[in-house]
Amino acid sequence: MIMKKILLFLLICSCTFSATRAQEVWFDVNFNSEEWIDAFTTALGQDIRTMVAGDPNTDVNNNSAWIETPNGTIVNDFKFNGNFFREKFTIASEAGYDYDYAFRLRNNNETYIEFPELENAGKITVYARNQNADTDSRLNLQTKDEEGNWINEPPLIRWEIPGNNAYPTGDFMLTFNINSPNPIPLRFHRSQPRFVSIHRFIVEKYEDPNGINNSHKTSIFDIQDNTVYLSQPLKHVSLSVYDITGMQILHTMLSSFSTHLNITQSGVYIVKVESEFGTQVKKINIQ
Repeated sequence: MIMKKILLFLLICSCTFSATRAQEVWFDVNFNSEEWIDAFTTALGQDIRTMVAGDPNTDVNNNSAWIETPNGTIVNDFKFNGNFFREKFTIASEAGYDYDYAFRLRNNNETYIEFPELENAGKITVYARNQNADTDSRLNLQTKDEEGNWINEPPLIRWEIPGNNAYPTGDFMLTFNINSPNPIPLRFHRSQPRFVSIHRFIVEKYEDPNGINNSHKTSIFDIQDNTVYLSQPLKHVSLSVYDITGMQILHTMLSSFSTHLNITQSGVYIVKVESEFGTQVKKINIQ
């Protein structure tokens, strides 16, 4: 009975902090802005604006134009390896504007966009386009392990982007709640032979997404699409799920960065994760 009252109290508290306000951001990177076009022009020693998409003198494929960005190129405190890219046709974005320029991650394991280290990180929003017509592409958001190596299996999240024949005049908006109150290294990475272009991404500052009783200072996990994602490498992680009455419907030990909850019945549930950093409780609403 006590457990049920506690869980119901947590659920009520999580609803109490639902008021919305403008979210602070660390950065809003738009490669079509004058700031970024000028910055790449300076870093690469070539005027980005001289690229003419569809001009066979600047593009062997006659449908786009690009300038090679060597491994480790630093622009506005970000580190790049890939191509600054211009589409042949102006693309309509899910963000509500048209764009021409993007940074393209090439079709190999070395291409990336590495962020400056952030004091914390909340939600990330990415506007991206698969450069393949019929083949799905993947975009990884990575962080580092305790030894300083980029984690790819699994990454924080791996987005699947369908071939652009499915959306010939637009892009895909991708989101993920990083929810790290501590400093965190981040980068975009390609791990398969597919091209993907990113023309804008936004990283918000961290805020407690639920406002409920978390007994630790480090964010342990996030929930997205019925899946629990750990925010960093952890050991001895216990996962419990309770229904609205306080009845435990799932208990397991996690051995990887993510696990699917396999909850098929719609409703509101309480997810509790326990680790060496403490205990964290969140609400999930299964539709």
